[in-house]
Amino acid sequence: MQAKFLKSLMYEAQYKDYSPDFVMYDTLLEKNIPVVEFGSGTGRITLHLLEQGYRVFGIETDEDYQGFFLNKIKEKGFIDNFCYVTDITEVVEICNIIYPFNVLFHLNYQEVEVELNKLYKFRHCWSKLIIETDNIQYINSQSFRSKFNQNQDYFFKEFPRQSKSKIIIYNEVIEKNSLNIVLKFEYSLYLHKADDLNRIYNQIFPSAKLYGDFNLQFYRKNSPKLIAVCIK
Repeated sequence: MQAKFLKSLMYEAQYKDYSPDFVMYDTLLEKNIPVVEFGSGTGRITLHLLEQGYRVFGIETDEDYQGFFLNKIKEKGFIDNFCYVTDITEVVEICNIIYPFNVLFHLNYQEVEVELNKLYKFRHCWSKLIIETDNIQYINSQSFRSKFNQNQDYFFKEFPRQSKSKIIIYNEVIEKNSLNIVLKFEYSLYLHKADDLNRIYNQIFPSAKLYGDFNLQFYRKNSPKLIAVCIK
């Protein structure tokens, strides 16, 4: 197994059985409008949308994830309904946009403002924008916990460490047969508080509707999620 695919295997093992957000996307998205997914990763959501008959454009900067997922959808016969793009302006028809599963947490606060202002500037390109994040009111050592997953051949471990303005996630892939660590990597997450994200949404998308869970109950302080649905 080539090392560049181990990161994809780790991500897929962590989230392959996660699907509660599917009901939200099935409710909010229209099948006659293509979907652009930011941070498409190994394709958990995109694959569901393709199976439901949507056309999907993926934006993913990690080439390992790209190659892993392209092989998967080729095997499943969905390649004609999927395409990677690097920017929303490459999509030449009106689309719906999704920012799923805390993709915004990979950007610092200033980058979030730049990204959302850019989407507002190009609002003629899209019909609906859906942004999902966890509802974080306070950031502490319990915001993220260590995770352990596995597949047939590997153990996957995550160890979070808090820094001044972010959480650093350390990852290890361990081969079961030898118990050797065959891959180490890390990435940062910026856990934006819900109040701060609300402020940005209200400034840039004042008509956005805020929901607190995947059943689209209206957002409250104790809601598990903060989901913004912006319609231009």
